[in-house]
Amino acid sequence: MRIRPPSSVPEVVADQGCRLGTGPLWQPAAGLLYWTDAQDGSLYCYDSAASKAAKLNVGEKVIQGVPHRNGGVVLFMADGTLKVLEAAGLKALKMRLSWNPGAQLDAVTADRQGRLLYAVRSAAARSANLYRVHADGRTEEVLIDMGRPSGLGLDPSGGILYCSDAASREIVRFTCDRETGALTGREAIFQVPESLGIPHGLAVDAKGFLWVAVWGGSCVLRLSPTGKEDQRAYFTAKLLSGLAFGGQGLRDLFVVSSGADDRKANGPGAGALYRLRPGAKGAPAPLLS
Repeated sequence: MRIRPPSSVPEVVADQGCRLGTGPLWQPAAGLLYWTDAQDGSLYCYDSAASKAAKLNVGEKVIQGVPHRNGGVVLFMADGTLKVLEAAGLKALKMRLSWNPGAQLDAVTADRQGRLLYAVRSAAARSANLYRVHADGRTEEVLIDMGRPSGLGLDPSGGILYCSDAASREIVRFTCDRETGALTGREAIFQVPESLGIPHGLAVDAKGFLWVAVWGGSCVLRLSPTGKEDQRAYFTAKLLSGLAFGGQGLRDLFVVSSGADDRKANGPGAGALYRLRPGAKGAPAPLLS
């Protein structure tokens, strides 16, 4: 399969100077993109229609978030609590994550049934475990020792869960039971060359193709569902750390980057939010119930 350049050039749409840009998510009801700087717990928001970005003051450190069906965003706070950011403000949820002091949240998403999935490593562990949280607050362990999942995403049918493993540099897929959420059949479909970098966030488009941000490689890769690379887009930031489809018709691919504290080494766009119009439509992201 021939590797093609994208149909457009990535553009910087906001520059908040992130040191560790993390977890971009699109809230379709509000038409807003949210992302965080995990280095200091800052939360940012980009209004695509108005082309404006802002830092949101929620009074606490935020790690990542997931869009909620009610139009808000569920935020993972640094102390392991979950809170919903709505128009009226911040509201605590009556549940806690399986969380220990010093734990590292690697990746989060929701499934098609609105259940929460998150991968976390304890302070002493080198490999993460994956947990599922049901609407009633019940938490169950789904997988153990799954490496360092820096991105999670479902295909449009909800029958396949993809994971980018920063430890092995592999893109892995699991068969996902649509009702129970059970995961089986781990299969590595692609490995990012060591010379290129490390896979971080990933997003899935409406045709089931994967878009993978490469940390250290200044690029985003487009892979087929079977793991064949067919597109590669280059950016002016070296450390690309997450991406999400959004905008009108989900035709914009937003990419967050890191390393603004050393732009000489990490590129002039390090720490900025980019928009790429790749000629593909994103698959609607699952919303948390």
